Amino acid sequence: MDGITAIESIGESLQIFLHDNSVREIKATAFVLLGDAGMLEGFPFPYRMEELHGDGDFCAIAFLESEAASDAASKFLKGKLHYRLKSPEQEAMTLHQLRLFEGMEFRDLRRGQLIVYDQHGHHTAQGEPDEDAVADAFVWRFAGKSTLRLSSETGGEKALLQALEQIIHADNPEVIEGFGLMRYDLPLLEKAARRAKIKLAWGRDRQWVTGTSSAMNLAGRTVYFRKYRAFGRQLVDLRHLVDFHDSAKRDLESFDESYLAEYFHLSPPGTGLIPPEAEAKFVDELSATLSPSYFYQTMALPFSYQEVIFRGNGVALDAMFTGEYIRKRLRFSLPEIARPYAGALTEAVERGVFSPIWHCDVRSLYPSILLSENWSPKRDSDGVFLRRLAEFRTLRLTAKDRAGSAKDPQEKAEALALSNSLKLLINSFYGYLGFAQGCFNDYDLAERVTTRGREILLMMKEFIARSGGLCVEMDTDGIYFVPGAQFDSPTAFLTALRPILPQGIDVELDRTAQAMFSYKSKNYALLDQNADDTVELTGAALKSRGMEQYLRYFIRRAALLLMQGEKKQLEQLKADTRHAIELHSLPISDLAKTEVLNDSVANYRKKQLLPGARRSAAYELVKDGNAKAGDRVRYYLTGNKPKVSVLECAKRLEDNHGERDENIPAYLRKLDDVWEIFREFV
Repeated sequence: MDGITAIESIGESLQIFLHDNSVREIKATAFVLLGDAGMLEGFPFPYRMEELHGDGDFCAIAFLESEAASDAASKFLKGKLHYRLKSPEQEAMTLHQLRLFEGMEFRDLRRGQLIVYDQHGHHTAQGEPDEDAVADAFVWRFAGKSTLRLSSETGGEKALLQALEQIIHADNPEVIEGFGLMRYDLPLLEKAARRAKIKLAWGRDRQWVTGTSSAMNLAGRTVYFRKYRAFGRQLVDLRHLVDFHDSAKRDLESFDESYLAEYFHLSPPGTGLIPPEAEAKFVDELSATLSPSYFYQTMALPFSYQEVIFRGNGVALDAMFTGEYIRKRLRFSLPEIARPYAGALTEAVERGVFSPIWHCDVRSLYPSILLSENWSPKRDSDGVFLRRLAEFRTLRLTAKDRAGSAKDPQEKAEALALSNSLKLLINSFYGYLGFAQGCFNDYDLAERVTTRGREILLMMKEFIARSGGLCVEMDTDGIYFVPGAQFDSPTAFLTALRPILPQGIDVELDRTAQAMFSYKSKNYALLDQNADDTVELTGAALKSRGMEQYLRYFIRRAALLLMQGEKKQLEQLKADTRHAIELHSLPISDLAKTEVLNDSVANYRKKQLLPGARRSAAYELVKDGNAKAGDRVRYYLTGNKPKVSVLECAKRLEDNHGERDENIPAYLRKLDDVWEIFREFV
């Protein structure tokens, strides 16, 4: 069924919303998988039993008449081996093989962008609104046109909410987007609706928006937020997509909207409500940059669009694999018990400065190994793992070819988005093997794949050495190296390399650089091939969001001079920077750190009453002010000792009125610490 934009459970039925605005209804089908066909004997509700075939822990499937009966079955089976999907929507998508957005392109989606402001003209994607925050204005953008509403014009919060509801139903968006939609905008509107004693009736048929407490893990930190749903529509918080991008790339220096606009090459967001359409246009363009990958993944998975965003790749693939077994009435088993296994090869083979530099990359190394060796999980008797992997790879190559031949820019962008989303899915197949909750996980196979991957990289390393080159950095599926003199072009290198690699393993030389500074594993600098002194830094040792501006500039400039062979100028740079600090020549702003408040000041105060609470200089500096979650606090260090307590010596940048009271010994010490990165190479 093409053009599905939402599937919603309502009573005993499921409503299917289509892009042409029609609605279809099917009967909900609840089911539970059983480890023993006799486990439901004595269950008081009617059910229909079917046998599952093959080998595995689950031998039968019981179909029940309602979701309530399914809930009762779960309670009845407590402590016994059974398996149940998360929702009636997922059950229907699994049994009937329904998928959202089939037959559609991302440009077909009716998307609306929403930005909400409080009484201070404040909007943030960093944290929840303060308790005293009042919804004072909103900007809504749909089909490229922006609408501004102010509470002073509409007659207060209640009228503002009603005006927004009318606009949403008039435009009838399939997706509502915002930067901070679930972290700030909806919590602010939810509180406003509670004060006005009304509901946010944004859903189809005027159904209410609902919210539940949720959390997600991002690169080792837990982010808490409320997850909202609007019946028949998809809600997307683009701040989550930015977080996921940063978790994968680790190259964002800030989450500030102005920085993100520059990073992603988007229209600047403006300042607050000036101009009113700038923020909404920024959100629209940010979505067009980050959302298509999730849009196209949704076509392959038994989840809604907004659920695909939150589901990890392991959960998504497991739903795909188990769904195919359920449809075919095949048995499968519980996951293997997790165990550690050897990972990928990551190594800084050489340290120092090298030139020129080429980067040779194995295309989809682990998926290629699985396909070329015909390796599949040992408990996947139906072969769904390799079958789906091969299908996705074929689809990706087709999309990639279409992108290469497309004349129309929009068609090219759509094909690239499809190719990139399939690449993400393909690369997650290997990770699934070590996914603790995956019913077809296989730790032996995961280890065999990484072993084979290391062997292939070592083959490439040895080839580079034999041809007179030098391997500098190895990382999972690629090598940075200095080419041997015998190769006058990347094409000549690849022509010689490919015959020594196993069949099915393809390589590409995806970039060249003037020079590389290798500091340590996963920490290096590259000097762009173009003669514009562009330096690309990788690794936490060389760049960090928490680093002061003068140190960022020093590292980037020092890396450039080192790669250009200007060691005397590099030493002079250090001396000049020291003198600038000692003579108070650097702007105070270059010495300041910037921190974003992830919580309100009021909540910080409450947490300080708990045992073991840690104090924060940023919050301590503003705790008597009116700063809100999402505000940036910039501060520098005062005093005259190299080692000081930040809590005792921090001073807000805005409280400096021209005095030069920065802590010179402390900033010199920070410079000396950074100099250690370069000292041994000078």
